Amino acid sequence: KYSHVLTGGAFTGSMRLVKQGEGRLYLPSVKQTYTGRTEVWNGSLFFDGTMEGSDVWMNRHTALVSSGIFRKSIRMEYNAALFVGGVEKVSNMSVDSLSLGIGSRVVFDIDEHGAADQLHVRALNIEKKAWKNAPKYQTPVFDIRSSKRAVEKGIYVLGRVESLKGSIKSIVVEGTFDGSYALVLYDGLLLLNVGDNDIESHLSEVGQGPYYQCMLPYNAGTYDLTGRRIDNRQQATNNRQLPKGVYIQNRKKVAVK
Repeated sequence: KYSHVLTGGAFTGSMRLVKQGEGRLYLPSVKQTYTGRTEVWNGSLFFDGTMEGSDVWMNRHTALVSSGIFRKSIRMEYNAALFVGGVEKVSNMSVDSLSLGIGSRVVFDIDEHGAADQLHVRALNIEKKAWKNAPKYQTPVFDIRSSKRAVEKGIYVLGRVESLKGSIKSIVVEGTFDGSYALVLYDGLLLLNVGDNDIESHLSEVGQGPYYQCMLPYNAGTYDLTGRRIDNRQQATNNRQLPKGVYIQNRKKVAVK
């Protein structure tokens, strides 16, 4: 497919951005300050910067590939795909308001070390229908893609959700898993539980179970920003690579300043 790469500074003013055609459009990784709507009518939009003032709308069968920050909203229609952090790489992105229409697809990668993409959402809206004559999906889809043969047993942190409209249980989960699997929203953490693990006991013991946590203020394990395990538990509270927040250490909450 045809690709077009834009370089330079940001768009400004009240303009709106309309993406048409089946090709790929790459926006520069800058702080975009324009306030008109961003409309993806066809093809794929790539953006790793900050979208300050534009609401993003994704038509059916389009794609947004991003490790950026969206301070307004993203609305996804049927079979629109959001590749969190990029394609076949683990990173993170944040959205103020994310509305997942029926059949929309959010793609998470899990690398060979078990680190997963992180999606941070202030307000998540999950649409669900119960039509008799309906397309294949009547709820959104989370597409979990592992660099291994299958996602191994464990608890994987996929991000954080501050407020929710709808039910996490409505989301269809697709992928290859080494055991049973379920999406869980636990204390604001969006978790993928593979293998029917006891979540509370896992989250209360540092170093027990495969926690793959990067860049969340409320951390389920002891990992630095690169996703590597910190074997020295005391180091977890002293390591300045860790973001400020509250961590679990020896069954107690520890503040990192």
